[in-house]
Order: sequence, then structure tokens, then C-alpha cells
Amino acid sequence: DVNTPDKDGATPVFVAAQYDHVDAIKALCALGADVNTPNKYGCTPMLTAAGQGHVDAIKTLCASGADVNTPDKDGATPVFVAAQCGHVDAIKTLCALGADVNTPDNDGFTPVFVTAQNDHVGAIKTLCALGADVNTPDKDGATPVFVAAQYDHVDAIKALCALGADVNTPNKYGCTPMLTAAGQGHVDAIKTLCASGADVNTPDKDGATPVFVA
Repeated sequence: DVNTPDKDGATPVFVAAQYDHVDAIKALCALGADVNTPNKYGCTPMLTAAGQGHVDAIKTLCASGADVNTPDKDGATPVFVAAQCGHVDAIKTLCALGADVNTPDNDGFTPVFVTAQNDHVGAIKTLCALGADVNTPDKDGATPVFVAAQYDHVDAIKALCALGADVNTPNKYGCTPMLTAAGQGHVDAIKTLCASGADVNTPDKDGATPVFVA
């Protein structure tokens, strides 16, 4: 049986996709393999190929009927996991095949948000060139530039600002990117935010300013 899974629910076509074995994917599909069957974690063959950056496997799966937008149990789509890992070519391939660049996961993290979180500048630029929104916040109101500031990802901050990110948007607690950078003691992020127009005196809902939290 070409569809019998292992104990984790991974089918033969899943493991072939995981290791970028294109000929094996083609052979299995010709013999009736289901390209959309997820493992027990909700991860499809397309998701594992995207997470590994396997462009040829992505193309082969799609040609065999795989869905490029099916998320895992956490709501992460193939383009999300490709972005999370900084796989620029995989992002481009998925989008060319119809992937949505703005679909968030269950926490409200968009692909751009997770690239900012991981400082994948190339992925940020690629996603935005493909129509991604640089200002979409997560469920707590944190924007991509907020999370970049939180982790002192200066290059990500610069890239986001060049693409139109608002450096003064607070989260739902009234905390701005400048406030979170100050609270973490991220000097370079503070300087970068300020150079991009961030206000150094805007307080949070409790009246605490950046110099106060620092």
C-alpha cells in the first residue's frame, strides 16, 4: 500500500518530500499516493517540503495535486514555514503556485511577522514584493517591526521601515517598538528606530516612557 503511514502518520510520499526525492514522489503519485495526507501533527508533504526549502519537491507535489495553502494544526501554511526558515526560493515558488502570503497562524503571526522575528531580511523583502503587508499585527497587537525591535534585529527593522512599516504602532498594551527595545536594552534597535522616525517619549498605557523602562 503506497499510503500506509508510520507511527507518526507520515506516508511514503511525505518522507519522499521531506528528503526532496522528486522521482520517488512522481512514482508514488503515479501509483495512487495521496499528496495531501498530513501526519499526526497536521503537517502535509507540502509543508515539510516548504520547511526544508525543497523547491523541486514543492513543484512536483503541486503538479500532482497538492494544496499550497493547507495549514498544520497551529495554522502555519507552507509559505509561513518557508518564511520562518528563510527559504526565499521556496517562498517565490509557493507564491507562483498560488500561495497566500498574508495568512496568519493561530497566534495571528503572518509570514512577514515570523521572518522579522527570525531576522530573515531576504524573506521579508521577497514576501513584500509578492504583496505581503508589513504592518499586520498579531493577536496582541504586535507588528513585525515591534517583534524585530524586541529581538534587536536591526537589519530586519531597516528592511521593514524601507517597505513602509510604521515604527510607532503600539501593541494592545500601549507598548511601542521603541518601548520594547528600551526595555530589553537594545541600543542598536533604539538608534535604528529613532532614525526611522520613532518617538523616544511615547509612553505605554501606564505612562511609562522608553527612558523609564530602560
